Amino acid sequence: MNIQKKLLGMFIAVAVMALFGCGGGGGGGGAAAAPPTTATLKLSTAGTAGTPIRGIEITVVLPKGVTVNATTTIDPTVMETNAGVVLLSGATVADPAAFSQLKPTAVYTPAIGTAPGKVKIGLAAQKDFNLGEFVTFNAVIAAGNVPVATDFSLEGFTAFDSNGAPITPALTPSFTADIR
Repeated sequence: MNIQKKLLGMFIAVAVMALFGCGGGGGGGGAAAAPPTTATLKLSTAGTAGTPIRGIEITVVLPKGVTVNATTTIDPTVMETNAGVVLLSGATVADPAAFSQLKPTAVYTPAIGTAPGKVKIGLAAQKDFNLGEFVTFNAVIAAGNVPVATDFSLEGFTAFDSNGAPITPALTPSFTADIR
């Protein structure tokens, strides 16, 4: 009888350890990260300090699976971006009264075949602004795509002075990306 009590006690102990001793086998990884749905780029200029800028033209080249909210115009291969895709930021909003009339223009060309999608941004101010961040660009990531910052690129950059002439020596563009 004594052996039966010991065996029963050991069985209960093993059962208790089995029920409460393990963490459920989850591997400690937690829930999988949700795939990204948006990409926000902060576009900036760099160059000689004190260089006054009056306008900028630049094109953002989009990676596969990334688009922007846009409205079809007369030509279905060229679309006007919707409000919120390109927003003034940084140096272009440093003086709200001076830039209250400033509205960036942006035209979206969707990806076709192997050619990537692109958004051409134009910015013409009524007052000079300085180097640094000038716009925030918001894109949409299609399901199943996971782009990284280096998948985006910039091309066709020109900064203009108050006479509409390209600034020389040339300034350089850059961006930071927040992909969520």
